[in-house]
Amino acid sequence: MNSIFLSPTTSEEILTLINGLNSIKSCGHDDIPVCTLKLSKYLLAPLLSNVMNESMCDGVFPDNLKVATVVPIFKSGDSELPAKYRPISVLTYFSKTFEKVLYVRLNDYFTRQKQLVESATIRFSQQPFHITSYYRLVRKPSSEPR
Repeated sequence: MNSIFLSPTTSEEILTLINGLNSIKSCGHDDIPVCTLKLSKYLLAPLLSNVMNESMCDGVFPDNLKVATVVPIFKSGDSELPAKYRPISVLTYFSKTFEKVLYVRLNDYFTRQKQLVESATIRFSQQPFHITSYYRLVRKPSSEPR
């Protein structure tokens, strides 16, 4: 299969992803902490599943999930120099959940594609090499009769 198909997500998958969210990380611009999301996961999972499935069918990532809070994190050295900081984008937990749903599907797709390419490469390399075939491919055509 050369085209990509994003299989629908389920409430169960969303519940698993919500349970796996790191409680120590900061919340995004919506200020919804992960503990609130985890407490309301049974109510939110079917809704998030529907929104994510619609988004995947339409091929549109919701604009609200594209917003991030950028925070400068100090690396080392002189704290007065802006070059000594690196930007970190803090996303909402909804965005992180959606990202993980897409990651699983894209990873599966590219893994299958890699296996197809490797399989074709192995089959091709197992074919016997014929010098006459190679000669026909690289020999310049001439006007001389054979």
